[in-house]
Amino acid sequence: MICVALHGYPVIGVVHQPFLSRTFWSWSSYAMSDDLKRAMQNGSVAFQKEAMSVPKNTDNKSVSNSSARNLVVTHSRSHLDASQLTKLFEPQTVELVPAGGSGYKVLSLIERKAQLYVHPSSTRRWDVCAAQAILEATGGRLTGLDGTRLTYYAGDPEIIPKTTGLFAASSISEHKKWLPLTGSLLERN
Repeated sequence: MICVALHGYPVIGVVHQPFLSRTFWSWSSYAMSDDLKRAMQNGSVAFQKEAMSVPKNTDNKSVSNSSARNLVVTHSRSHLDASQLTKLFEPQTVELVPAGGSGYKVLSLIERKAQLYVHPSSTRRWDVCAAQAILEATGGRLTGLDGTRLTYYAGDPEIIPKTTGLFAASSISEHKKWLPLTGSLLERN
């Protein structure tokens, strides 16, 4: 992963998946790799197909898709109790997808394999900078669990503490919708 931060904020990000021969990069909203464009397009198509398959109730009327669809949340395999996450988003039905690597989890948001990424533990800044640049260039948002904007100044500590954690969403609207709940994870740390 490679990241360039300007005035403390990530503007260029590169994430390479060597075993899949894919390289995702973005330069703010100015330019992006073909792999990233394909991932966005494939994710958008999958999302549209899911939205079009809205279940019907007994009167053959459409049921609200937001209540019919599970909320898909990706998280670290080792840093979070699954029952804690499920309880956090109640009464919304949650599908949890444990995964390794911040870059991989953020790419799953871009590809619409998940809507949210929650990490209520510490992590290294270099491990999320590139992923944040790419996610935000595609319309997503990555912050601390309480909405704190992450910075990447040369003098910043290497570690993002567990008192900050990470919260990412596939879109700004999803981020705004679920942010009030994720902040409560900080109180439990």
